[in-house]
Amino acid sequence: MNIEELKSKFLNADRIISVLDKKGKFRASIVKNSHTISTAIEKHNTDKFSSFYLAKYLTSASLISSFLKGEERIILDITSDGLIQKVYAEAMPIGEVRGFIKTSDDLHNKEIVPYINGFFKLSKILYDKGEPVTGIIEVKSDLVEDIIEDYFISSEQIPTFVKLDLLIDEEKNTVHSGGIIVQSLPGASGKEITEVKNKLKNSESLANKINMQKDLAEILSSYIIFDFDIIKSKRVDFFCRCSKNNFINKLYTLPLEEIESMKNENQNELVCQFCNSHYYLDSEDFNKIILAMKARKN
Repeated sequence: MNIEELKSKFLNADRIISVLDKKGKFRASIVKNSHTISTAIEKHNTDKFSSFYLAKYLTSASLISSFLKGEERIILDITSDGLIQKVYAEAMPIGEVRGFIKTSDDLHNKEIVPYINGFFKLSKILYDKGEPVTGIIEVKSDLVEDIIEDYFISSEQIPTFVKLDLLIDEEKNTVHSGGIIVQSLPGASGKEITEVKNKLKNSESLANKINMQKDLAEILSSYIIFDFDIIKSKRVDFFCRCSKNNFINKLYTLPLEEIESMKNENQNELVCQFCNSHYYLDSEDFNKIILAMKARKN
């Protein structure tokens, strides 16, 4: 691979950059995650409606996680009895993101509203906290941007503005996806906060920009009003740490009788809800688990 090919691969890779206002009044992140979202859609085989919502929550998780460090994590969790029943998105600042969506069987019954009728939970798994730091709000809008912004102002009292965008064709073959998050820091005036909000909200389509232009810093500069320094840049990928061994370890927590029943009824398929990967147990796997569980009893 020559220099030009390496440069093209680097520029086209999914990436998130985080910036700090030179005056220290705002922080922001922008992500291009077209390939990541395409992978999520492919893995979960979602319809266009579900793809739209799953993409926006995965994008939001990546953006919010960019303000953390190392392998700290953000978890976004929607629980609802509307058309959308469950959305889960988990991301780390190192660039990993995964998630899934569950919808009602009545998804295409347009007489059933709203899409979301329930609660939004945001959890942070932080290095210096023994338990996750969690906030919950009642969902008052079907728009993902509104939900994220409402959470931060209600639960953390941080003025936060989000722009999410997704372009997807009918066959789900071409995806252009991205997002921007801007948060005020202590010292920002009400007027400055309003100006930042208006600039972000009233700007053109982000997905179109991402499709046409490769430099994220240049794209971001057209959506915000302040000069900034780039403080972090990371690759982004749809990535799940599931494995057959991880599933097997969890089976040891079940009663022995249940494992024996699974073996006898040939219930050998294990499916990861986060990435839809399928793993299969053979007779040797079952025998090893059963033998180990019987040894524990003795």
